[in-house]
Amino acid sequence: MAFDITKKAIPIGISDFKEFNRRNYYYVDKSILIKDILDNRAYVSLFTRPRRFGKTLNLSMIKYYFEKTEEDNSYLFKDLKIWKFGERYIDHQGKYPVINLTFKSAKMNTWEETYIELVNSISEEYKRHSYLLKQKFFELEEEQNIFLNICEQKAKFSDYVSSIKNLCIYLEKYWGQKPIILIDEYDVPIQNSYIRGFYDEAINFIRALLQAALKDNNYLEFAVITGCLRVSKESIFTGLNNLEINSILDKQYSEHFGFTQEEIDNILRYYSLEDKREEIKNWYDGYKFGVSDIYNPWSVLKCMKDMSLGSDLPEAYWVNTSGNDIVKKLILNASDSTKNEIEILINGGTIEKTLNANITYNELDENIENIWSMLFFTGYLTYTKERREKDDEISYFDLKIPNRELMYVYKAIIRYWFEERVKEKDFSELYSALLDGDEETLSDEISEFLLENISFYDAKESFYHGILTGILSRIGRYRIYSNIESGLGRSDIILVPYSFRKPSVLIELKIAKSEDELETRCSEALNQIENKKYDMYLRKENFKNMIKYGVAFCGKICQVKKGV
Repeated sequence: MAFDITKKAIPIGISDFKEFNRRNYYYVDKSILIKDILDNRAYVSLFTRPRRFGKTLNLSMIKYYFEKTEEDNSYLFKDLKIWKFGERYIDHQGKYPVINLTFKSAKMNTWEETYIELVNSISEEYKRHSYLLKQKFFELEEEQNIFLNICEQKAKFSDYVSSIKNLCIYLEKYWGQKPIILIDEYDVPIQNSYIRGFYDEAINFIRALLQAALKDNNYLEFAVITGCLRVSKESIFTGLNNLEINSILDKQYSEHFGFTQEEIDNILRYYSLEDKREEIKNWYDGYKFGVSDIYNPWSVLKCMKDMSLGSDLPEAYWVNTSGNDIVKKLILNASDSTKNEIEILINGGTIEKTLNANITYNELDENIENIWSMLFFTGYLTYTKERREKDDEISYFDLKIPNRELMYVYKAIIRYWFEERVKEKDFSELYSALLDGDEETLSDEISEFLLENISFYDAKESFYHGILTGILSRIGRYRIYSNIESGLGRSDIILVPYSFRKPSVLIELKIAKSEDELETRCSEALNQIENKKYDMYLRKENFKNMIKYGVAFCGKICQVKKGV
């Protein structure tokens, strides 16, 4: 289907609030966030939400609302909810200088490269306020030179550390009004540095930068910061008593990041896609933020965009946008008990855990239980129920995988994990059994490998096909063909020896619904080999010594039956 061209366009990857108006994009009105920030009067607000849940767009909206510029931006808000609350809130529009920084691009391979990206972000913001230079604002030549050096990325480390606070001082003096600081994705370089191995360097710089800007800064009106995690124990916000943290567990602001059910219904109605409601819900809903049921906004919009181009099937969009490295690291390094719990999750179950809202990246390696807090606060898990025992200050949460989209990423990581395990395991006994026609040992060896690893019970034949192909890829002196055309169809796996003295191997795979079906499914696989004449390829190559196997899987159990 194609959408009516008279409808507003669907915004994909648009994080500049003004662009929604200029390009006539569909906008889900989140302007009540401005009202709530003004009502709350927090000195520094930290909003922690998963990536791609609207943090950048919301900060851009806040910037355009408050920033004092030559251009009047009030027209951007006159049709939004914030304007309906009257002069008490309208009076703040366009009245403050704004310092706007983003750290989301500071995801480099080394600390040196990361530092350059952070410096570049500061430099760009200084350039945005370069009118200070043109107005001959600086009384001291040294201050002017430092300002120029920051613009040109030639400043000293200490000058960058104090750069945000100094810019506050300059803007307050120039405008006669204390500025607002907005910092987007402050913890992106921290998370990346943990993965890449330069954690201490990143923490030291960002801590010094933010402490200088936010602690005892008498030139600051207020600040809003966004990120995925609160990392207070690294002392980034030490002594900042007026810091208010709002996470996905908090009731306040719960509906401002991501789409609510009402907002989803309005979008579907606008684009005449009401019949897709349940499908979109199954794929992209399932998050619980405070008291709100929340959809992943990025994935919903991507799905609707693809539908406008003719696609009927939802896809896993969010998991394909960068950021899965840390989840992969956590799962690959998990203990056996943790892997068992992951298995429960991917098979649709729940696990009960406590959550640490102050989780820090360097604590992940100290206590594997911290994996659950990390996965929860970064959006890879959600909760269905919270429980607290009488006289107990600790809450217990029933955690689950939110939706089909997130199920996809877990299964993809587990497939990768299988591949890594295959590379390091000794399969010599399995290979000997395969070439000797020892179906019993072969069944035991494959089952043992599956039992040692995470599995999911809705696994399709392609999953086991990939595992078995990976196992056999290291057999040596054999060429392996997968799904090769032979006879009247395509055989699952064919092993062709380099020497005619060795046996060739034909393997056909089946899935059994229960262990009682394994024998029957093996026989069906062997019958398929014969009926479809899958041995024709080998016969054309003059291979007469063949071993044919029917292989059936049920969960972690494998049964192998050799053909006659």
